[in-house]
Amino acid sequence: MFMFFRILVTWTLLFAMARYSWAQANQHWRYWTSADGLAESFAWTVTVGPTGNIWVGHGSVKESSWLDGYTVHNLPSPGNFPVLYESRSGQVWANYPIGVQGIVGLYGLQQYNREEKEWVKYELDEIHSASPPLYSLSFLPIAQDRVFFLLGDYLMEFNAAAKRTSRIVDISAIQHEHAVHSHNMSYAQDGGVWITGKKGSAKIRSEAGIVAPASESIEFVITREPPSQEDAIPTNDSVGPSEKRIAAEGRHNGIDFFDGYLWRTLCLATHETIKWGVNWSFWELQGPRESFTLCRVENNRREYVKKNKILSGMFNHGAIDQNGVIWIATIQGLTRYAPPTWRTPSDFPLMDKVCHAIHEDEKGGIWFLCLDTLVLFKNGQWIMYPLPVPSHWIATTALASLPDGRIAIMTPSPELLLFNPATEIFELVHHPEGRRITFIAPRASGTIWVETRQDTNVRIEIFDGAAFQKYLDPGPAWNIDELRYLLEDDKGNLWFGGRSEGQLGLYRTNIYYNLGSKYPGNAAFCIHPVGNGVVWISDRDRIYEYDGAEWSVVRSGLEECFSMITSRDGSIWLATWSGIHRYHAGSWGANAIEEGLPDASAVVIFQDRTERIWVGTTRGISLFHPEADTDPPQTFILPGKNIKRIGPDGEAQFIFTGMDKWKYTESNRLLYSHRIDTDAWSPFTESTVATYTGLGSGVHHFQSRAMDRNWNIDPTAAVFEFRVLAPWYKQSLFLVTSVIASLLILILFGMHIHHVLRIERLVGIRTAVLQEQQIRLQTMASELSATEERERRRLASDLHDSVSQSLSLSIMELSSIAETEGIEQIKEQVVDIGQRLEQTLHDTQRMTFDLCPPELYQIGLEAAIFEILVQSREQHGLDFSFETDPLSSEISEDLRYFLFRAVRELILNITKHAKAGQAQVLLKKRDGILAIHVIDDGMGFDQSVVGQKSGRQGGFGLFSIQERLVQLGGTLTIESGPQEGSMVSITVPLKKTEGIHHENPNLSGG
Repeated sequence: MFMFFRILVTWTLLFAMARYSWAQANQHWRYWTSADGLAESFAWTVTVGPTGNIWVGHGSVKESSWLDGYTVHNLPSPGNFPVLYESRSGQVWANYPIGVQGIVGLYGLQQYNREEKEWVKYELDEIHSASPPLYSLSFLPIAQDRVFFLLGDYLMEFNAAAKRTSRIVDISAIQHEHAVHSHNMSYAQDGGVWITGKKGSAKIRSEAGIVAPASESIEFVITREPPSQEDAIPTNDSVGPSEKRIAAEGRHNGIDFFDGYLWRTLCLATHETIKWGVNWSFWELQGPRESFTLCRVENNRREYVKKNKILSGMFNHGAIDQNGVIWIATIQGLTRYAPPTWRTPSDFPLMDKVCHAIHEDEKGGIWFLCLDTLVLFKNGQWIMYPLPVPSHWIATTALASLPDGRIAIMTPSPELLLFNPATEIFELVHHPEGRRITFIAPRASGTIWVETRQDTNVRIEIFDGAAFQKYLDPGPAWNIDELRYLLEDDKGNLWFGGRSEGQLGLYRTNIYYNLGSKYPGNAAFCIHPVGNGVVWISDRDRIYEYDGAEWSVVRSGLEECFSMITSRDGSIWLATWSGIHRYHAGSWGANAIEEGLPDASAVVIFQDRTERIWVGTTRGISLFHPEADTDPPQTFILPGKNIKRIGPDGEAQFIFTGMDKWKYTESNRLLYSHRIDTDAWSPFTESTVATYTGLGSGVHHFQSRAMDRNWNIDPTAAVFEFRVLAPWYKQSLFLVTSVIASLLILILFGMHIHHVLRIERLVGIRTAVLQEQQIRLQTMASELSATEERERRRLASDLHDSVSQSLSLSIMELSSIAETEGIEQIKEQVVDIGQRLEQTLHDTQRMTFDLCPPELYQIGLEAAIFEILVQSREQHGLDFSFETDPLSSEISEDLRYFLFRAVRELILNITKHAKAGQAQVLLKKRDGILAIHVIDDGMGFDQSVVGQKSGRQGGFGLFSIQERLVQLGGTLTIESGPQEGSMVSITVPLKKTEGIHHENPNLSGG
């Protein structure tokens, strides 16, 4: 068993180290390039203004840049390769270079006029005429229109308002070398200025936060002698959080601090170049500027920075603020390092080792159990105690205090391990009955809970440091194979959780309840009370809530959770394999490697009496520093991606984004909450899209606010105004229109009443007209019936008078031939019979043509009409002319027959009544319309009688033609007058598009 445990621990450590080696990205560096708005990615200098703004000088471009944390701004560049400083009064100053930096030299200083957006140049003879020429200048704005600069052995002041340069004090005692070091001054927190030189440092104090211009009112601080190294050149670049600390920069191999009375050396190096430092940490550049190695040094522990992204380029300049934030200007952009919110204490003795249990004793000492080592943190000191037996690394309650001050430690061995802090001695405690001790957990009273086993028998006991007291013997009801968690709630109930499915138990009112059949989880690794009798229980990837009656899922996808706490502010913190998760006010937030955890696999979380939050991970411990990030993010609702007018269905979607100040939490890790108008805020999530349905009509305001991973919330939510359109029946335009329409209806109703009698008269007139039309239709029906009857009689009469009689006579003569004796007489009779039969044939053909000419279907409409005209000429002596366009044979038979009868009726009317000598028939086709014109030079007629009688006795009738044309969608028009001839025109649409076109020559006769 012990060997298996050692193997398990070894593989766990290897896995943790492998995860760390794979994730060596520089998590806490942030980058800015031209893509973020910089005038160019090449950054030459960077300075930190007193207001927190960052000022960046570039190369040979027309603009410089400054950052306020959220937005990159640009301003005109003061020249090539400039150095920019912001004063406490908000003025911006720069050196005044001529030409390219380092080739021509400096002429003086420049001040930026924000209103005119231009630089005001001040050519200073002291700078321009310096010998040798100045290529760099250490200067610092100290007040409104006042700038300090170092020149030779003197601290100089330039007063822009008076346009006067004066000497302030002789600084030869510290041997300033301006041509070598260009940044030897920095602000002090009391409003004064620190100056450093080759032989020491000086402090110029201020009065009421203002550096007095008169040299006699300036107190010069005694400088210390430099270290023994001959090349030590301390140069200040920043001030720590208290006025008693000053950091150094330069070629000197170390960092020194001034505590107000004495200087002390913090760190000495052998070959590194010290660059920037604050408090008890600093940064080193190893090697030349073109191929450096950058590392962070804290308490003599070096953390090397991976050279990737912008950090792989050449460094040009750097700056650090009083909070330890470092800025570096490189040839590839600007980069920032800020201390993360989760940090492993730099002097913690056990890096990269699993820490699985944390406990605080009655005296304020905090104990950490790290596999084979017990660690105590007390009075700012770390003390390590190697364990005689390795601990059980998955047990988060494996540490507890006993009433006598000893520390109880759970190990895989069957005994209980105790540590006495007073004697620093470990001892093993055996159970008096020889039972195995398999689990411990602290009690609120100062004693501890102990699970003991003997074969299959399980007992829960209390150990007070001297004796074991039996508390619970569940017997066969016990359902937990391997106990992982024991919780005593505020009502004295005991909760038990195990590592397998269904292993959850509750001891209440002296009865043990097996909750496994009701519990939906697959394990119970941690049980935590959240108030009002509600508990949260974790399994392998979910958190369940139990209110005493119902189970519900609180959160899923967390991987294993072994530890939960409720902090003083009411937040619930979870240590899981996927990092630290925090639940507060209905929202979840997560912290992982991006926030500084040494590894995303967190084992235990703990809050001590001073409200510090500690977490144990698979790579050591980490301490929460909420003060590292107190700036909230900003939220943006982009108008171009959102619609201001929403449809009446009230379904709307909004897109938003945000940016944390200085990108401390990167944009893709911000959380967002939103609401409509004054509704409740939604829980914070990572989603940047919000969808709403069923919104009422009218003006609404969508609001969104961002939150970073340190729970800083944007205090001024972004607002987007939009309108939901009302349904058409609720829109103001419709309502106004309805009112107007109602008024119009009333007016129209009055007009209706006023004109009712007139309308009745009109109805009477129209009724009479309809009755007349009805009579006409009845007359037409009677006429059509009579016409049909007359046609039958005429046909019968013609057949009887011509064909029948002719045939009968021919039969009689044929019968008489048989009795005739003379040949000549027979011949004469045969000739008479032949002539009679020929006449009969002719009459039959005429009657057939009258009924339906064969040419109409065999040759076409044109030939049939032409035959009518030929007959009229032969029978009535009517001269005619006939013109036609090529017509299609695809004209329907019904239409063809109707047009034939109509034209025949018109020709018969001419021969019967018009007394015309000349007639003309035209057939024209245009755009799918067939037009037939029948023209004569006869006596004409009165158009008012058209349709009252048929054109001739037994004829078709113009009225019938007109009615039929209405059914076909055609028209009949008549142009005639007495003694003026007449023209009757028929138009009818062709139903089909003609498929065959052929030429038919005009037919004429006369």
